[in-house]
Amino acid sequence: MSVVRGLGLSVFWGALFSTSLASAQIEQQPEWREMEEQERQRAEEEAKGPPKLTKPPKLVHQVPVIYPESARVEKRQGTAVLRITIDEEGYVQRLDVLQSAGADLDYAAMGAVANFVFEPAEVDGIPAPIQVDYKQAFVLKEEVREVLIRPPPVPDVTGAPPAPAPTVTQLPTEEEEPKLLNFLGVVRESGTKAPLADAEVYVQVGSPEEDTGEYTTTTGKDGRFELYGVPAGKHLVRLSATGYEQMTTVEEFSEDEAVQAIYYLPRRSYNKFETVIQSKREKKEVSRIALRREELSQVPGTFGDPIRVIENLPGMARAPLLGGALLVRGANPEDTGVYMDGVPIPLLYHFLALTSVVNAEFLETIDFYPGGFGARFGRATAGIVDVRTRDLRLRRCRGSAKIDLIDTGFFFGCPVTLWGEEVDSDAPSWRRITFAAAARRSYLDSLLPLFMQLFLPPGTGTLFASPVYWDYQAKLEYRPLAGHTFTLFAFGSDDALKVIAGGNVDADAFELRTQQTFHRVLAAWEWRMFPRLTNRFAPWVGLEINKVGLGSGDALGVNFDLAISTMGLRDDLRYQVMEGLSLNTGLDLQSGVFQFNAELPAQAEIGAFPRVLPRFSENQSLEEEGVGTALGAYVEAEIGPFAGVKVTPGFRFDAYELQRAMNYSAGPRLAVRWEVFPGTTLKGAYGVYEKMSDPQTRLGTLGNPKVWPERSRHHILGIEQKLTSKINVDFQVFYNLKNNLVVSSQRILGVEGGNVQAEYYSNEGVGNAWGAEILLRHELSKQFFGWVAYTLMRSEERERLGEQWMLSQFDQTHILTIVGQYKLPWHLPFREWSRTGRLPRGLWWNTGWAILSGDWSVGGRFRAVSGNPTTPYTSAAHDLDSSEFVAKTGSRRSARLPAFHQLDIRVDYKMAFDNFIVACYLDLLNVYNQKNAETMVWDFRYRESQPLALLPLLPVVGVNAEF
Repeated sequence: MSVVRGLGLSVFWGALFSTSLASAQIEQQPEWREMEEQERQRAEEEAKGPPKLTKPPKLVHQVPVIYPESARVEKRQGTAVLRITIDEEGYVQRLDVLQSAGADLDYAAMGAVANFVFEPAEVDGIPAPIQVDYKQAFVLKEEVREVLIRPPPVPDVTGAPPAPAPTVTQLPTEEEEPKLLNFLGVVRESGTKAPLADAEVYVQVGSPEEDTGEYTTTTGKDGRFELYGVPAGKHLVRLSATGYEQMTTVEEFSEDEAVQAIYYLPRRSYNKFETVIQSKREKKEVSRIALRREELSQVPGTFGDPIRVIENLPGMARAPLLGGALLVRGANPEDTGVYMDGVPIPLLYHFLALTSVVNAEFLETIDFYPGGFGARFGRATAGIVDVRTRDLRLRRCRGSAKIDLIDTGFFFGCPVTLWGEEVDSDAPSWRRITFAAAARRSYLDSLLPLFMQLFLPPGTGTLFASPVYWDYQAKLEYRPLAGHTFTLFAFGSDDALKVIAGGNVDADAFELRTQQTFHRVLAAWEWRMFPRLTNRFAPWVGLEINKVGLGSGDALGVNFDLAISTMGLRDDLRYQVMEGLSLNTGLDLQSGVFQFNAELPAQAEIGAFPRVLPRFSENQSLEEEGVGTALGAYVEAEIGPFAGVKVTPGFRFDAYELQRAMNYSAGPRLAVRWEVFPGTTLKGAYGVYEKMSDPQTRLGTLGNPKVWPERSRHHILGIEQKLTSKINVDFQVFYNLKNNLVVSSQRILGVEGGNVQAEYYSNEGVGNAWGAEILLRHELSKQFFGWVAYTLMRSEERERLGEQWMLSQFDQTHILTIVGQYKLPWHLPFREWSRTGRLPRGLWWNTGWAILSGDWSVGGRFRAVSGNPTTPYTSAAHDLDSSEFVAKTGSRRSARLPAFHQLDIRVDYKMAFDNFIVACYLDLLNVYNQKNAETMVWDFRYRESQPLALLPLLPVVGVNAEF
């Protein structure tokens, strides 16, 4: 429950760090979008008529064909006809032999053609895959006559005398003598163990120059193959598949028993730059930026954490240190909502923002809305981060493990057949359930003492507060029927700070007690009742525990304890009334019970009457408990597209209750998209967004129960332009008008019992944020992805009418981020060894270094940001009573820290073995060790200052294994 949770978190972090965490709220994207996209595409195809080839493919890179030595010796000539399937990027995707010139000549032609590169074909002006036929003639010429007369000796690679072989490989018929099934097996992909369909299995009988026959077949969808009547003896076996390295081995056959084998073919590339085909949701929002999991795990400076990638998008200001705060368009972090499968997350990052609280393997997509979001989202006035976890549609068990200098973790998922014969499919089945689990634990608290012993002089006094954290996720998915999906998702995390002392420092003299723990359990039922009607029902429960204690010796300490028990319910219903008209509606309920206890070191003795504060002595106790509820309902329509125009009006209503004090908010929303012509879209959005302030501002003890919801009005205009099939640009201008902001108040309401009744808080604050954003993005391709994001912004606020405007705490005028990741075309010698089979097999890892994939990728991130606002010191007065200098400040936030700039580089290298994949990475933060100022440090007279830089060059080395 956000209204209750905010009480503990705000007081907790206000006492410790003077900052507050962002509240989080969550929701899942329904699956009806795929059906809608398919129906829309079908309607467009019917309207267009049959597709037309507007541009044929053009060969731009050709590899010469090498005449096989066996054919030269035998003076064989021929013509092979291949059918080439060219993808929309111009690469060869598949090869089929239409006319054979012999196995060796066919393989020679296929080996060369597989490396051809074309200019993509275009169908109706759009790059599209296409099939073409290609002829390769093999003709012996005069310059090879000497070789034909005196051919070099060819070694017998089989080690056995040549044996005759039939020229036909097929199942026995009634007229033929039955043949023994003596060769069967399965072909899988190295590393992932996925079955390979249409892989060719070729058995060469005898030496190459004496081979009179061959046995060949192709694998089925399950990767299995069978061959009958292979003669006894040792024969060469060759396996090949489009997009995979060719493999050769020797098997010994007999007439008494069958050879059963499992073969693993390494892919030519295991890099995640390969094209991933998936349905794309039709856009209705104006400001949504969607990222896929393949783009997220290798961005420099994120430690491989996908959620941290959103910090590099336009509209997102730079957070201090390692980041972690969601600073959207100059707003406070608590003004941005975070949704994950419908469950609110009380904290998004672990201590120091080293990593998020969710394992990367559980994430599928992240949608970032810097403004103008639809009516489905509420209780936020700045932006939305919408995280969707992956569906567990696994055909086999898979897992991964990661270890680096910060933490280590694992992921494991597997389908389980409940009874009966094993279900070898990811289609819905009432006999199968799928589960997945992940966990992670940090160990900086173990590394810091070792670091101190190795690098600090003996006896040096040191005192560190090291973060210690762990998190877990577990999910069950059951799809008994095509229209029903049941999920049970549990996750949580725990954070603490551990005091580490060295040398002559006594750790017991300093008390530090911290704990942040949360647990969530979500149950969801998604039911497609009819092709046009889908409902998702998702109840959830949770528990949060927050503790902090600070103290030193006999001095007064600070202690906070907060416990929250929460529950919630979300129901989303979608109905497609007709083509071009859909209605969405839903309920969003959160409720919880909280208990809050605090001890504060307050001392006050005020003799005046009436007293502003009661008489205090020693530690003072504060206790609060109660119930809070937040109820939201929304309705939204999607109209169009008609003549390229799509309109999405919506309305949301929220009611808030805390300690029997009620508040209400209502917000209309509107988004319009107009595709002027293919590749160019104009867009605009307007919306009213409201949220309640932090709960401590509304409690009767230290707050004002009569404050209203804070409000922000979003105005957005923009244009999207598709430059190429992979490159697009998105430009937006925005203006956010804020009012009813809750600020501290000095107003006196009256006197009761000899004490002044203060208002404490009021809604007199106002603010605005305006600017422009541009995102130039290269979509994920086989070799590269990246983007350039630039934001020009100004965010201002004032606490009362008549006061001067000042910069908001998180205003940053210029924000430039450049991100790029490139797959290098280099390959190690190991790659050739894997193709020739020169290295030994049969070791515990099956192939050892024989099938190193040679996948190298290098990425970089450069950021240049204006300095954060700061309040300067103008002078100081010497207080003779205390012998200290008392500083005098200038206008509030009238100066800025020095500009920030930083370069981060990441190198990834991936190795593939038969049964698993190993990825190694090096993440270098702040490569040129820039001294970026996080704050200014002044001398005791407040005359001179120097920047305090807290993040030096930081290398992070890690290894990730997948199976």
